[in-house]
Amino acid sequence: ISPLNNNNYTSINKGNILFELNSNEKVKLEYYDSSDLSPKWIKLCENCNKYSKIKRLSAGAHEIIIRATDKAGNSAIENRIFNVEI
Repeated sequence: ISPLNNNNYTSINKGNILFELNSNEKVKLEYYDSSDLSPKWIKLCENCNKYSKIKRLSAGAHEIIIRATDKAGNSAIENRIFNVEI
């Protein structure tokens, strides 16, 4: 799973962070960045079993919750904490 936990993304990345997620079944993938000024769930994809795209994030510390929800409504979450330097 990317972004990597406890990682420091440097100015080389310029705030461009790879979100790379996989599931063994079709799910809705979302993330929540509690470090945002107005945090909310952001949908990455629906009815998918993988996601791989760059997301641009602001400089500073980020606490991300990634949520996968299947068609039956079951959810699994992963937490990621990392820093972005621009």
